Amino acid sequence: MTLQQELAVIFSKTAIAAVKQQIMTLELEIDQIAKSLVIHLENARPNTPKVNTLKTSIRMNKDLIQAKQAELTQTTGGADLLASKNARMIVAEEDYQNREMMVQAAIQRIEAARVAADWQARHLATSVASVRPEDPSYPRKFENTLLSLLIFGGVQLIMSLTTSILHAQVWPHGNFKAICEISPTITL
Repeated sequence: MTLQQELAVIFSKTAIAAVKQQIMTLELEIDQIAKSLVIHLENARPNTPKVNTLKTSIRMNKDLIQAKQAELTQTTGGADLLASKNARMIVAEEDYQNREMMVQAAIQRIEAARVAADWQARHLATSVASVRPEDPSYPRKFENTLLSLLIFGGVQLIMSLTTSILHAQVWPHGNFKAICEISPTITL
């Protein structure tokens, strides 16, 4: 705001846009007057005062356009030109935006540091003393009992399969008493 007061410009972009709009309006007027001049000159006997008036209007509008362009690009009476004022305002706006971004980044870093400090303080301070469990969680009696039951069940299954296979190989007939009668040396 101070720079705007110093440069005596409310909003330099708006002022430049207004001058450019005036220049465009004058150029459109010149085009219309030039068309009218061409139409008058195409007559077999053009109206000389009307032609002179149109030429004068074109020259005056061109002079006004040059004056408006000079207002944008040249200094008058020691005052800064509007383009220079606009450039200073743009630089000031960019500097303000950069500083605003720096402030936002600093605020975010401060907030992150505060959250980290709260987390560390929460985990460093012990509000309740830890209590040891009465029953240890290891060894697990029930799980170990089930595991040993499965192991012994597997061993018993393997032994019973082995004995049944051997029984079928040694006594293929399945009649143990008949074998004992044939060979009296086998005793029970």
